[in-house]
Amino acid sequence: MHKSILNIPIIIFFICIAAVLVNILSSIYFISIMFLGIIFLAFEQSLKNKQYYTLGLIVISFLFLEINMGFTPFSLSLLAFFSHSFVLPNLIRVVSFSNVSNYVHVLWFYSSALVLFSLSNDISFSLIFSILLNIIIDLIIVGLFI
Repeated sequence: MHKSILNIPIIIFFICIAAVLVNILSSIYFISIMFLGIIFLAFEQSLKNKQYYTLGLIVISFLFLEINMGFTPFSLSLLAFFSHSFVLPNLIRVVSFSNVSNYVHVLWFYSSALVLFSLSNDISFSLIFSILLNIIIDLIIVGLFI
């Protein structure tokens, strides 16, 4: 098993709490900082390691983020499960470097969340700017800590 900070349940708990609090506070200022990529990587690790209690916490934090961003409930959780089950095994076969795979997973999840958001709302420049800002923040955090 690869040693990762996302294998520790208490770290996942603090990441989920921080993501929900930052999203609630940043949505007041109309810039939604989501940390969706990091929560998705934690979702993937908890499914891989069969840590179902932390998976429940991650689904609850996804639910808070979905309600705050205007998605339908459990859409990001279903998207994460679909991505983990069907899309990511194909991406893992294509991407041969294990260090790059986390970055590709984050980019995939943000692009699919953008498509999911565009199905229910209009795409605007502020949404694209917010998604790009979130991708940069998540990739920096993945590069530094995970």
